[in-house]
Amino acid sequence: MGRPIKGHLYKRGDVWWLEYNANGRRVRESLETGSRKKAKAKAEDMLRPLTARTELGRRMEAVAALRTAEDVAKDAEAARNKLLLADAWNQYPYDISVRGKGRKVHPLSPYNVDKNRLCWKKFTRWMQEHHPQAEHLEDVTPAISAEFSKHLIEAKKLSGHRHNIIVQVVSIVFRRAGRTDPFQNVPRYAHESRSREMLSTPELMKVCRAATGELRTLLAIGLFTGLRLGDASTLQWTDIDMTTHAIKKKAAKTSKLSVIPLHPDLRRILEETPLPSRTGFLLPDMAKKYLRDPPAISKLIRLHFKACDVVTQEKRPGAKRATTLRGFHSLRHGLASAAMNAGANAEAIAALLGHNVQLTREIYTHWGMETGRRVVESLPSGIITFPKTVIDVESPPAPESPTDAATAASNDATTTLKAIETTVSSMTESNWMDVRDKVLQLLRVKE
Repeated sequence: MGRPIKGHLYKRGDVWWLEYNANGRRVRESLETGSRKKAKAKAEDMLRPLTARTELGRRMEAVAALRTAEDVAKDAEAARNKLLLADAWNQYPYDISVRGKGRKVHPLSPYNVDKNRLCWKKFTRWMQEHHPQAEHLEDVTPAISAEFSKHLIEAKKLSGHRHNIIVQVVSIVFRRAGRTDPFQNVPRYAHESRSREMLSTPELMKVCRAATGELRTLLAIGLFTGLRLGDASTLQWTDIDMTTHAIKKKAAKTSKLSVIPLHPDLRRILEETPLPSRTGFLLPDMAKKYLRDPPAISKLIRLHFKACDVVTQEKRPGAKRATTLRGFHSLRHGLASAAMNAGANAEAIAALLGHNVQLTREIYTHWGMETGRRVVESLPSGIITFPKTVIDVESPPAPESPTDAATAASNDATTTLKAIETTVSSMTESNWMDVRDKVLQLLRVKE
């Protein structure tokens, strides 16, 4: 900051002079008067603009110094508030959703929270590999976010749907942390969702009858309950009421409770387990594998389907991974389709499957077990095979009389005809092939 300009008067001969310093230079100027009073006034007039410019400079320097101090303080505060990418999830996990007119907060299920965590982990790993110097959320720029988006599509060859999920999760973590969202303008990709294809009746019979052990039970659960793979693999005996013949299970994905009546064939399979063994997980080995490595169970089922000549995947042009066409989830779609063809309304099916639809809570309360039982009993029987009953050789049954045998045969024929009549009555343009297969199966059983 410059020193204030001050001059002094001195007299040389009969004339007064002014001496002062300006910008480090010594200046002497004649005031051209012999009167001290006039010299003083003239000196003030000469110094006034110089003093004003110097004062302005001093004030500007003061303002600049003050602004610099404020900036330093702000920078220090910002540095203290910076959030490490490695700590962001622990402090601001994406574990809730806000939706509805009232902007109500809904906790996400552990299943969905874990999926969101893995999406965030993909982003932080990529940052460590490609931008190790950017350690904080504040270091992530829109250019970096665009680069990550390009990496997902071009390097990882993810589908547009999968890309959108990952980008959205990362974006929400930034917003939950109260930081500027660098992913706000990252484009989302249009995608065509493709549901799992259902298995035909012959395919169902083949995969179910070829399965053994816990895999056989797992497929039966999927076929007759519509539970998702994770819920079916971790089903516990406490979820099953063998007295009322129903399963009560809260879905891991939606946290919705479903009450599912037991299909007669599934009940027979469950009754194969001795009473003392009905504790803990229904499928101990499957549950252990699923909890350790969920994709391993999906792969096991895919390989089983493939061994039964069922096409499970389709290669997409330019895609890194094949699209899954058929899998365990196909059983869930099959149950919904069969129930719909049998005349069950959409609300009952939604409640049975635990779908998150409007008025689901009311449906759980009012749809009634009888409706659910009709939905489940509409599913076909005879797809799963059962071991023949072992006859006690020490106490053989008494031989039937010819009259008894004829009566039994007549009853069996009547039962079969009624079953065929019921099956044919549900025939439509879309399900006639499945109905035909059921009728042929009934006739084969009679033979």
